[in-house]
Amino acid sequence: MPQDNYELSVSERTLEIITHPKNKVVLLDTNAIIPSRFLNDTYSCADCSALSREELNGLKKVVMESINLLEYPNAYVVSGVTEESKGFLNRFSERLKFFNKRERSIQRSYHSSSNRQHKLFLYSEIAEIINQLIKKERKKELKLEDKLLFDEIFTLVKKVSDVFGIKEPKQEEKIPRIYREDRVDHRTDEEIVGAAFYVALRDNIGCAVVSRDDHIRALIKISSKFVHYITFPCSLNGNKIVLYDPFTGNSAAYGFN
Repeated sequence: MPQDNYELSVSERTLEIITHPKNKVVLLDTNAIIPSRFLNDTYSCADCSALSREELNGLKKVVMESINLLEYPNAYVVSGVTEESKGFLNRFSERLKFFNKRERSIQRSYHSSSNRQHKLFLYSEIAEIINQLIKKERKKELKLEDKLLFDEIFTLVKKVSDVFGIKEPKQEEKIPRIYREDRVDHRTDEEIVGAAFYVALRDNIGCAVVSRDDHIRALIKISSKFVHYITFPCSLNGNKIVLYDPFTGNSAAYGFN
């Protein structure tokens, strides 16, 4: 992508890939469009009030843009993305409760500033918009007609993930113990990659994945070397999966060796 396009927003870059005529199906990792600062499990409730109004408005904007992107008929998610969004909403709601409780405590001692009140309103508004995103994701979950074939591909991708250690355990070590019990791996990365292979191979149409997740990149790259063994005699016909990073605008195409 040309360097002058770097100034495009995440949603504008994503829209480019959704509207590309070759991409008949686009799988959105909507959580990858939201800045990681807001998704991180280790982001403390105590820090939530430190977010500026500009940051909160930015978060509101990207969540609304994610909803708008799912309006396109060729844009889909997998069920694991919806589950992750529900987890995001739960964590965000906890921060909202903390901020609300803290605000009430402050109001007892002195008048709260209009800035803090506006931020509290923004938190409530964003929580409702995230809930709208989840409802939209449920409606746009990709339907898989050949469940047996998808299960085969999904099992292969999970095996690749485990054998090659793509999701390294040391990532867990960086998470405080208080958060580890609540952290659930929905195998969403594997589900996205499995669904992309399913679309490209069974339906024989162009498929793109929009994500900045390095795990997904590695899964596509390695799994593409093995997936054709279990999908034969499905037509390969030179199909490729395009992985698209909405933050940098970079893309990479992976074929089936």
